[in-house]
Amino acid sequence: MNNYLYAWQLEALSSWLRCGRSGIIEAVTGSGKTNVAIAAIQDARRRGLFVLVVVPSRVLMEQWTKRLVESLPDSRVGRLGDNFSDRSDDCDVLVTTRHSASAKKPLPPDDMSGLIVADECHGFGGGVLRKSLLHEYEERLGLTATLERSDDAVDKTLIPYF
Repeated sequence: MNNYLYAWQLEALSSWLRCGRSGIIEAVTGSGKTNVAIAAIQDARRRGLFVLVVVPSRVLMEQWTKRLVESLPDSRVGRLGDNFSDRSDDCDVLVTTRHSASAKKPLPPDDMSGLIVADECHGFGGGVLRKSLLHEYEERLGLTATLERSDDAVDKTLIPYF
């Protein structure tokens, strides 16, 4: 699982694990946050958890789906949003946009725990997008290059959630 991670990525993953599989990874764009998230997702799937990956755009939904299909050959990867309508009952990992997550609230299948990964999580703090931070997921990982906002959502929403 970890053979492709740099030292800082291993430390970020270890820190997330020590914090009860909850937290935010803040690192510059292109540094490899997605690789850490994929390692966390592989860990969750090995333990039989359902995984929801929430992204801000269709382009990122496609990129994540491609990476997950390559990294998790034994898992069924689905999509929700932008004319895709896979359901959590039909897949092991579901990639969705923030808007679809806030509107459709894709929950783990019955009697399953879950991991939610929120890419560019700084954008989830305000308004209706806050609803995409589903509390039914016990394990939570946020990814961002800049955990900054002009409002108080980092302290009031994002940090308490993750």
